[in-house]
Amino acid sequence: MKRMRILVIGMLFLFVLSACGTAAPADSASENPQTTVEVTDSQSSDVSTDVTAEAETEATTSTDDGASASDTWSGSEFANKLDTLDSYTATFNYTTTNNGKESTWVWQQKVIREPAAMEMRTNSKSADIQAADYRMVKIADKTYSVSDDPAQCIIVVDQPQSQSLNPDSIIGNIPFAMQKTGAGPDVLGRPTDAYVYEGTEADGATYQSTALIERNEGYAMQWEVSGKTKNGDVLEPFSWKYELTDINAVPPITLPKECENVGSGNKWPIPDDAQITMQTNEMMALTTEKSVKELTDFYTTAMKDAGYVASDGAMNSTDSSLLPFSKDGKIITVIISQQDGKSTVIITQQ
Repeated sequence: MKRMRILVIGMLFLFVLSACGTAAPADSASENPQTTVEVTDSQSSDVSTDVTAEAETEATTSTDDGASASDTWSGSEFANKLDTLDSYTATFNYTTTNNGKESTWVWQQKVIREPAAMEMRTNSKSADIQAADYRMVKIADKTYSVSDDPAQCIIVVDQPQSQSLNPDSIIGNIPFAMQKTGAGPDVLGRPTDAYVYEGTEADGATYQSTALIERNEGYAMQWEVSGKTKNGDVLEPFSWKYELTDINAVPPITLPKECENVGSGNKWPIPDDAQITMQTNEMMALTTEKSVKELTDFYTTAMKDAGYVASDGAMNSTDSSLLPFSKDGKIITVIISQQDGKSTVIITQQ
């Protein structure tokens, strides 16, 4: 088996870049971007494990109600069949030890299929998901990202391809083959089958895992892993737990309160054909079919009409323009550029 890897959610920066014009196809993991970091012997993983077992041929058996069930179950299947649910909440807790110091991280995703909405929360400091240090809410074609310290909202208007709500692309593969031991308890009124795994690496790392898999549909209801992983010359404990709740019962997902006053589009003038792609309280980005010259003329006049005063330092060329303005002690900069026949305008305030 390969060594453990960390999956770190680098949502904010990478997602914004993707949504601003480099969106991937809907089945790509880039819609919920992630960064994969290989763990060396001197590191301790603090998000998720990726333990790869040798391929095994899966046998199938018949359950009491006639449904087909596999004798083995792989962690890479944990998100299978979630797209058959109208809504759900998936929660993932991870605890690790690094040089004797224990830390806990939590991730949670709520998904509603119709109308499409998703809320993702993370807390890198504790298992209290309500005190999340990062949130992302996706409603229709808009994504609202909220970070703390200080709280700030970024609104991104997605490209049409970026509509996937897929937790498997946030928590990547964790595929070690687990063996079925028989029927498990009912969870949330659903029958389950129980699976277990126990193994030891050549370096002494150990893994113990249990899972309860919904018998008829095949999605994971609960999944726990614990053990010890190599950190330098010592083995240190880790544990994590995945749990599926609120099946077909997630309440409506609403706009974060930090975003209520962001994104009106009325703060600065915008051309009639413009499409806003991103906004914060201090920045707005948009695209338009107008040329650089048309946009330069538009903002030179429109900003003056809105009470802004042109400042020194303007720069103009055939494919770009920079227009500085001031008002009420604030410096506003309009940056215009053109590429592949489409213009982008970025307005910032300082």
